[in-house]
Amino acid sequence: MKTSSKITLALLAVTVMLSVSCKKNETTTTGSKTFTAAQAKQVAMGLYSSLGSGVGASGNGLKTNSGTLKTMDDQHPCGSVMTTPTNQTSTSNGVTTTYIGTRVFTYLCNGYYNNNWNVDAYNIKDTTTKTETGAGFKNYYTVGLTYDVKATDANYTQLSVLGLTNTVVYSSKVDGNNNTTEWHKYSTAYNWNEGVTAIRYPDNSQVPSYTSGKVKFVMTIVDVVGDNNPGQTPTNVFTGFITFIPDNKGTLSIYTGNGSETKDFSVNFLTGEVKAL
Repeated sequence: MKTSSKITLALLAVTVMLSVSCKKNETTTTGSKTFTAAQAKQVAMGLYSSLGSGVGASGNGLKTNSGTLKTMDDQHPCGSVMTTPTNQTSTSNGVTTTYIGTRVFTYLCNGYYNNNWNVDAYNIKDTTTKTETGAGFKNYYTVGLTYDVKATDANYTQLSVLGLTNTVVYSSKVDGNNNTTEWHKYSTAYNWNEGVTAIRYPDNSQVPSYTSGKVKFVMTIVDVVGDNNPGQTPTNVFTGFITFIPDNKGTLSIYTGNGSETKDFSVNFLTGEVKAL
């Protein structure tokens, strides 16, 4: 996969989250225990964007041949590993931006055919960190993911997905002596092992469409302003799950009270529209 495409996809999740929570040195203290539609959007779209990075990994040569024998890849044997490092730095308008990361892509044969020569599955491990520094602020955004993806039909259009995703959005203010005076961090851990399925487009022209399954998440928010939180105690901790339904839609449910009830939101993953139910 080309480095620029990898970075764009892997960091789209945290870009969405950043646009909702804070920008550069415009930090905002979060003290409410209410889970809002804006937070629901950043959790849902953060997951969906990271899935696109891992499962829509078209740049690694995965394809469906036009002949009778269909294979996801005819150039890399089972067990082949491709490692792609990233290390880029640029400066524009007084802001220095650095990307550092590594993607490890392994071709596997334990999917639909489950033999030693049909590449019908893969594992991907990807960690990318984007750091931004400028006058009065220092921010970083990290996405770490591990996916096991298997074809479940002979044409490789139906997929099963297992995996983990972790995203961190950190923003801070710094003074003239480069001391941090305020910082805010959103950390979200996603875990799915409950039957996530997707439809894969043979030419990889689109990100796979997720049709069923459930992804659990925990979102932790920490706010530190001056000396107000020396122990870095979480301001908020939210737990819940996302349920995929056909047509690139889903339902996000956040546990409330003692965990016996949920507050639910409808999600359109293509448009980013989120509505309380």
